Amino acid sequence: MNEYHEDERTELKRELINDIKCEIVAFLNSDGGTIYVGVDDDGKVIGFDDYKIKDEMDLKIGNWMQDSFYPKPFGLIQYAFNNDNVLVVSVCKGTRKPYFLKDKGPKPSGVFIRVGRSKRKATNEEILHMIMESHNYSYEDDISNEQELTFKEFERTLDDNGIKPTSRLMNSLGLKNKHGLYTNLGYIMSDQSNIVVKLAEYDDNMNFKIKKSFGGSLVTILKNVEEQAERLNDLKIIIDGNTFKRIETKSYPGASIREMIMNAICHADYFIHSNIKIEFFPDKVKITSPGGIFNASLEDIMNGVQTYRNPKLVHILINWE
Repeated sequence: MNEYHEDERTELKRELINDIKCEIVAFLNSDGGTIYVGVDDDGKVIGFDDYKIKDEMDLKIGNWMQDSFYPKPFGLIQYAFNNDNVLVVSVCKGTRKPYFLKDKGPKPSGVFIRVGRSKRKATNEEILHMIMESHNYSYEDDISNEQELTFKEFERTLDDNGIKPTSRLMNSLGLKNKHGLYTNLGYIMSDQSNIVVKLAEYDDNMNFKIKKSFGGSLVTILKNVEEQAERLNDLKIIIDGNTFKRIETKSYPGASIREMIMNAICHADYFIHSNIKIEFFPDKVKITSPGGIFNASLEDIMNGVQTYRNPKLVHILINWE
């Protein structure tokens, strides 16, 4: 007999109830998963050994595939009974998001996503985001609502690297489009950018020791945040008892903090109106970046898969920060 337990990509259900349609939608709109029908929440197998019941369940879920979901998830859902007489519904990650219950429509009551070990209704902003991703929308290439932009801070960075900030360079970097209009990438690199990164340090009682906000051009933000983070990366000094040499050790080794900050800024979803947050606790550092992992699962990332939400921004910051 198989062992069953719930996790981020596994759902257990005792019966084939209508709520399973919502679970299917959630997996389609997330990273896929498997639903086991005929298993209690604690993993105890109930199973279905009556062939008539199996036929009814097979017919019911087949009708769902035809009538309950939109877009129709052709080839994304497979279902069959295993050797425990448990109905196994395997759902692949969808490619035409958002998927929704046809009778509810593409709104929060009909669109679900998987968060951790449970599903929830998607917000209007998340639904819009799924639509844009399905149509290969690129935030950094879209035209900025603000066209009166200046780039003093970015130009200073280019000068420091011996590069002349010409109009042609602005176009090639993607700060302007072919029609001469500033893009969103241009906006977040400009002096008028409204991007904010918040940084805080807490004591043992979770009281603020430091609370700062950094705004403006992303090149300025990155520089200021890195400098502040480096000051908070405590230096410990130990004298080697054998050699009497002074050994200096940072709380976080090497360039790890800088790499984390760079990743948070490079890969944030700037379409979402939320702040990047960097928090220093007595025993750890936590960095929160809006948008989460882009076009990859955590397993993909652990296996070395690289994805870029903002490839042009990555190019700029890696080369000229």
